[in-house]
Amino acid sequence: MIIKAKADDNLNEILNTKVEGKLQVELPSGCIYRQKVKVERSDLLVIGNGAKIVWDDHNGMVPGFGTGASATLTIAADHVEFRDTVIENDFDYLGHEAKAGEDPKVMMGRQAVAVFTRPESTDSIFKNCTFISWQDTLFADGVENRFEHCTIKGNIDFIFGRSHAVFDRCTIISTGSGFVAAPSTSENTEQGLCFERCTITCTDDVDDFSVYLARPWHPSERDDTNSYVSFCDCTLDRHINSALWTTMWDKKGHNHLPSENRFHIDDKTLKTRRNTMEKILKEIDLQDCPLCGGPAVLEEEGSWCFYVMCMDCGCHTAEIPYSSPEERLTSAKNAAHLWNIGKVLRSDPGE
Repeated sequence: MIIKAKADDNLNEILNTKVEGKLQVELPSGCIYRQKVKVERSDLLVIGNGAKIVWDDHNGMVPGFGTGASATLTIAADHVEFRDTVIENDFDYLGHEAKAGEDPKVMMGRQAVAVFTRPESTDSIFKNCTFISWQDTLFADGVENRFEHCTIKGNIDFIFGRSHAVFDRCTIISTGSGFVAAPSTSENTEQGLCFERCTITCTDDVDDFSVYLARPWHPSERDDTNSYVSFCDCTLDRHINSALWTTMWDKKGHNHLPSENRFHIDDKTLKTRRNTMEKILKEIDLQDCPLCGGPAVLEEEGSWCFYVMCMDCGCHTAEIPYSSPEERLTSAKNAAHLWNIGKVLRSDPGE
């Protein structure tokens, strides 16, 4: 059955229409639905045509109103697919953040979810969709989630949950300092949040090195968590901290380490890191190879060192390590200095 929705329709009624078989709902192009929506029927396809669903709930609005309950769109059914839809939680995060230290009446719970796939849901799919909020934008807690060509915006733990969720060719945009992902994968689940061929970037006002790729979230009500996150064939921008990961405290006072969980990143992703390389190259002058006169290139290895290499004969400097973002530029300059004064190693057999 196909339903062509109208601008003044109640989406909770339309999307939960009781019919046999698969239901397809087409939203009017560019329409804005200011509604809080919960999908409870299975076998649903929503073609958004650029329509937006938006609401402004947040964690802590009333006693017992938790993070998941703040969601603009909640999926609580099987085989639900959204295409070309914008889902936003437009809670005034920045306004509350600015007032939090001055006005005790301001709610401290600023988590505001755009989309929540509940644990009882399976096979949720989103294609060419956009998710917008600040903290906790996408709560992926259902069984088997897939996101293709989607855009996800936020600042703190804005992709989180226990799902095995695949993000394929998505654009992940940090809008402030913080953390991209906070997986809470069960130890019995083979994989968790998997980013494949994604662009991890930021808005212009975000500082360099101010965002971590992930930290392990261990919910206090569960004792089976062993967080999993992976980045494969992705592109990392200048905002990602060189350490990549960081720790996360739980409510019981335990600080969970990435090394105790399952955090993975491939070499291809690491080599695509921009991380202010343009700025570094503007401050460095490399002379031609002191041995053969060939062109030189500044290389960064594994987010921990720099060296300079000749593109013709392959000779190179020693690796100059760094251990913090502040030391990165100095490391690059020292490698360039060694090159320019002729302190190089030949790439001969047995070197």
